[in-house]
Amino acid sequence: MKSMIDKIKELKDKSIVKKMLAVAEIAFYLYFFLKMCLNLCYGTEAEFQVIRDYYNFKAICYLLGVIIVATRAHIWHWICLLAAGGYAAGCIFYMKKMMFESELFQAMEMRLIAYGLCGIILIDAIIRKNFVKLKNRNWWLTGILMFAFVFTWIFSIGRANTFCFLCPFAVIYLIKLTPQVWVKLMNCFSVSFVGSVCWIFGKSLMEVPYEGSRYWGVFLNLSTIGLFCAGATVCAMYWFLVKREGRWKWSWRFIPILGALAFSLTAVSMISARTAMLALICVVFFAFVCCPADQKPGTMKKRFLIICITACVLLVAGFGVLWGLYQVDRETLRALIPNDMIYNKVVYWHVRASTMFRAESRMFEHGTPIAMLDRFSSGRLGIWYNYFTNLNWFGHLSTYLEEVKPHRLHAHNSYISNLYNYGIIGGGAYLCWNIGLFVTAIKKAASDNKIYLLPVLWIALALGGMLTDMYHWIYPIPFIMLLMQYPLLVKIEKNEKEKK
Repeated sequence: MKSMIDKIKELKDKSIVKKMLAVAEIAFYLYFFLKMCLNLCYGTEAEFQVIRDYYNFKAICYLLGVIIVATRAHIWHWICLLAAGGYAAGCIFYMKKMMFESELFQAMEMRLIAYGLCGIILIDAIIRKNFVKLKNRNWWLTGILMFAFVFTWIFSIGRANTFCFLCPFAVIYLIKLTPQVWVKLMNCFSVSFVGSVCWIFGKSLMEVPYEGSRYWGVFLNLSTIGLFCAGATVCAMYWFLVKREGRWKWSWRFIPILGALAFSLTAVSMISARTAMLALICVVFFAFVCCPADQKPGTMKKRFLIICITACVLLVAGFGVLWGLYQVDRETLRALIPNDMIYNKVVYWHVRASTMFRAESRMFEHGTPIAMLDRFSSGRLGIWYNYFTNLNWFGHLSTYLEEVKPHRLHAHNSYISNLYNYGIIGGGAYLCWNIGLFVTAIKKAASDNKIYLLPVLWIALALGGMLTDMYHWIYPIPFIMLLMQYPLLVKIEKNEKEKK
């Protein structure tokens, strides 16, 4: 017979092992989410499509690895092992037969691994019956998304851009995740995303020092990297707004939150991407109206009115500042601002003011208000008009406007780009899904703070950024938005213990 002391020691040893496993699981999530975010960014910044595919599928593999661990998939089950062995043998035979070149070999290798991981998750879900129940699915939003994907995949010429809906999200949306697991994943993701922004932007600053003007660094596109950095601001806002238990957590956690906010906002300011700035303004306004959770509808209406008034005041003030800059010449600005960095920042907005108030548009009549808006938006209104006049029912092979030669011109608006790429029917279905996603996010924002807060803030960032620039689904912000909509498509319910 074991003594009471021996039993207590055994229980203590088990609790230590359990804590160690929990720490190892958190470390796994942090690392895999970090690698996912980094590879998504590398894929966006890659110049050639083959290299993009390699990084994109590598990011998908890391995400699927997280899902396998989070769902406790029985990968050692004999059916999974048998299927994995057969699939691996088929892949080896296929790769040897095709004899791909090195770069294409790596991209195809990552693609096949991603498909294999999707298969393992599905097989495990079938074995354990770990699918989302029909009653727990948001069918109207799911139905819109399914119609958009199926229609564009069958009929639209530009269907290749939707592959990430099939791998990995068609699989992820089927799998059941508990509220505890989802909250844990969101917490780990938010930390990893901030870490990825610090890593990428910090490395860029080491290679290309900041001189005060718009910061390109080592990046190819200011809008994509600007919105990527803005995502870190959203994660920091999530840490700040989410409800915590206990006073002590309100003291120490402000330091990393303020550090993450300061770094991400500084990065966005240095890049000077107006798309990222507009998206962050949308997030702040959305958070002010919809957060905190469990507020009365009357309070939300009052906050919405405050936001409308604030927006009008900011527009008038911004117009006045730009008009004042327009009245000052460069020599006067140089004399007033001796600091080079500040001067370069002011000059950027001086150029924007000059082009705006001169209102010399290629598309619209000179000197008109619409010409002013067109010039302030760097010709976006004219671009949107050209795209609208070239829409058809089933889309185009390219996301670029084919009629504009010799330069390729993209839409600078993801919604218009979808209409052009997928056609009026397919692109319109995606537009309806975006609207439904936004409406659902508003409803869920006043619900469970821990489950829905980060998803609704991220969706506000993505939908706001998509207004003034074009982002493929595999780009970091839209890709993560597809992950974040999981609790909006699936009704995550609390366990019985939590309900009590």
